[in-house]
Amino acid sequence: MVGESKEMHPLLRRAIHFLEEGNWASADDYCERVLDMEPENAYAYVIKLMARVRVCRETDLVNAKTSFREWNSFNNALRFADETLKARLLTYLSGAEDGIEERERLRLEKEAEEQKRAQEEENERTYLKGLNYQDEGTVETLKLAIRFYEGLGDYKDCAERLRFCRERLELKQEEQKKRQLERLKEEEKAKKKKVIVRCVILVLLVAFAVIICVTINTQNEKKANKIERNFAGMSFEASYMNVLDKTSGGTIESVTEMTQTQDEYTFADDGSAILHTIVYYDKEPFLTKNGERQWDDVSSRTSNVRWGNVKVSFFGKITVEIDGDVCELEVDSQNRPVSIKIGKVKYKCK
Repeated sequence: MVGESKEMHPLLRRAIHFLEEGNWASADDYCERVLDMEPENAYAYVIKLMARVRVCRETDLVNAKTSFREWNSFNNALRFADETLKARLLTYLSGAEDGIEERERLRLEKEAEEQKRAQEEENERTYLKGLNYQDEGTVETLKLAIRFYEGLGDYKDCAERLRFCRERLELKQEEQKKRQLERLKEEEKAKKKKVIVRCVILVLLVAFAVIICVTINTQNEKKANKIERNFAGMSFEASYMNVLDKTSGGTIESVTEMTQTQDEYTFADDGSAILHTIVYYDKEPFLTKNGERQWDDVSSRTSNVRWGNVKVSFFGKITVEIDGDVCELEVDSQNRPVSIKIGKVKYKCK
């Protein structure tokens, strides 16, 4: 054994003391000093091996946690060792490697057990989730329960619960389809009902509008007839002035004549009317006497016209046709005409 030989180099004995103190670096350093003097000292290589493995006794090499088969210190120790030391070193190596394999086997077994236990715990959690979703019994939760049971395989009674959930899901889906069809039918009925209600409302609105229009038109026709009866026998007159520019100069100095026209319409009840027109001429329009205009000439004429077809529009506008022209008519509250607009001239009732 290392340290038992009386012929061991004193530096190696000091290195052994460093091993016992756990001073691995110093032990290795002293071995290197010995090897500088004795390169084939097998015990120096053994102590270097012990320092690297970090053991203080030679026999503890068998407990090394890592195989030292490929280390230089070990191979050099074998190279220069006698048969006894070589046998011991090989025994240590074999024991260390067997221990490493055993520890690895135990580690793997422990990991396998831990994984198995973790898997069992995970399976149990998944199983409990499946139970909860199964108890809820809706389409969505049954699908989730089926997914969980399928993932568990033959765990506990998952196969039986999987069959039950699938059958229950088919029934639920059939019920859901029926409810959807019933809901669609109800929605279709509601839509048709809305259409019918809208059509009825539209018909009522149209009928109401027609009634209003007919009523207003009837009232307007009565009003027009009354206005037409009142219109017969009435007379309307208007007076307006014209300035004639015979030279087309467009200035005051170019005005050469001024006229004043007085029209009077007298309407008969047979649709005829007489238009009596008087025109006053002034050839010197800017000369007045005592502030009064002096007319140079007077002319008059009488013409026959036709009137009729008094109408009252939907919005209350009153018109009458005079010689084919549509003229606006104003009436009082008693539907008696008060004025009539023919062209741009407004005639008032006499």
